[in-house]
Amino acid sequence: MAETSRANTRGPGAILLGVLLLAACDRPAPPSPPSPVPKAPPSPPPIEEPSDFVDYAFRITKDARTDGGMACWGCYRKAQAGIRAVPGVQRVEPYPDEGYFDVRYERRRLRDRTDVYMALKKALPEVEIESIGALPEFSRRVRMTNQVPPEVRAILDQATDAKPLVVIKLTGRGACAACAFQEPPWGSRVVRADLDVDAVAGLKPWLAPQAVPEWVALDRAGGYLGRWEGAFDPAAFDEQLERLVAVASR
Repeated sequence: MAETSRANTRGPGAILLGVLLLAACDRPAPPSPPSPVPKAPPSPPPIEEPSDFVDYAFRITKDARTDGGMACWGCYRKAQAGIRAVPGVQRVEPYPDEGYFDVRYERRRLRDRTDVYMALKKALPEVEIESIGALPEFSRRVRMTNQVPPEVRAILDQATDAKPLVVIKLTGRGACAACAFQEPPWGSRVVRADLDVDAVAGLKPWLAPQAVPEWVALDRAGGYLGRWEGAFDPAAFDEQLERLVAVASR
C-alpha cells in the first residue's frame, strides 16, 4: 500500500513536468541577430567633364585711338567680323574702351587658338595682340555725372514737339578712316548734331562712350534713350527710330 501511494503521488508531478517541457519545445526559437551589412567602398569623386565651350580673351595694344585715347569702333567691328568667320567660334564680344576681345569657341571644332589670333592680326595688322586667357574683371563705362555740358544743352534747346528726338554723333579728332560709318536717313523728327569727345569737356563722363563713333539718342530734357555703337542694322533701324521718337514725344 505504501509503494502504491508513492507511485500515485509522482504521477501528476511527472505529467505537469512533461506538459511544461512540451510547451517549451513548441515555442519558436528567438530570431537570430541580423548579419552585419558590409560597408560599401567610398565612391570615387565625380569626374568633371570639360565644357563644350571655352571663353578666351585677347588684349589689343597700340590700336588706333583718338587723341584723347578713345578706340575706334570701325577697327573693332572689322576684327569682330573676322573672328566670327573662324569655324568653331560661337560668340565674340569686343570691349574697345578696355582693349579686349572675349571669344567663346567650341572646344571640339577649334583645338588651336592660332586661327583666332590670325583673324585678329589680319583685321588689325598694326596692333599688338596678347593672349590673356580669362577675361579680367572690369566694369563697362558708366555715366559719372548728371551735369549736362553746355554744348549738349544748346543742341537740346533745338528740340520741339515736331522734333522731339535728339541724336548726337560722338566723334574723335584722331579717329581712323575705317570708322567713317554710313548713316541711315534720320527723317524730319530728329535733331542731329556732331560732338568731338576730345574737344567737349565733360562729354565723356556724361555719355560714357566706349569708342567712336557712337550715336546717342536723347529726349528734350537730356534723358538717355539708347545708342548705336559704330554700326546700324538696316533691317531694324526704321523700327528702332520710330520707337525712340515715340518715347521722346511723351
